Amino acid sequence: MVGGKGSPDQAAARLFARSEPEAFQRLIDILVEASVHYLAEQVRSGADCLQVFDTWAGSLDPQSFERWCVEPMARIVAGVRRALNRDVPFIGFPKGRAMQLPGFAGKTMVNGVGLDWSADLKAVAAQLPAHVATQGNIDPLLMVTGGPALDEAVDRVMEVALSRPHIVNLGHGITPQGNPAHVEQLIARVRETRR
Repeated sequence: MVGGKGSPDQAAARLFARSEPEAFQRLIDILVEASVHYLAEQVRSGADCLQVFDTWAGSLDPQSFERWCVEPMARIVAGVRRALNRDVPFIGFPKGRAMQLPGFAGKTMVNGVGLDWSADLKAVAAQLPAHVATQGNIDPLLMVTGGPALDEAVDRVMEVALSRPHIVNLGHGITPQGNPAHVEQLIARVRETRR
């Protein structure tokens, strides 16, 4: 939206936020309002749970993370729940901010948090309240390679998933090179471990 294309460090958006914070705040306010409307309509159309990905979160310094990620997410969650007059399950995914997830969950009132593959799931889970679910943590590249490395990753996730709410999933989107057979391998391994 700001840079015209994606980038690994979100430099264009970060520069905009730093050089013109008032204008950037107006953009964030518009995005929050549009997100509340859109997500409420998703629930009205049958969605049971909502997830908001904040991919640039890991590129932000601590103060910017609070201002441009945590605060808007809290407003989105509260706004959707207010618009629908009910508690809607939310998963927040501030990519790259594993160590800040306990504070993020408390301030935004999400029901679950997404983790990318670089996060230490056990450490994060130990810091979160038991009612906050975790999701993800499997490297999407394992859908390309498969094999024993995928089984080991699933086993590590399942160690935590068997003791607390966890949604087994990738730590971000599947890559175009992903092999459907490896997705089947992941599902089979989860089912085998749950027995």
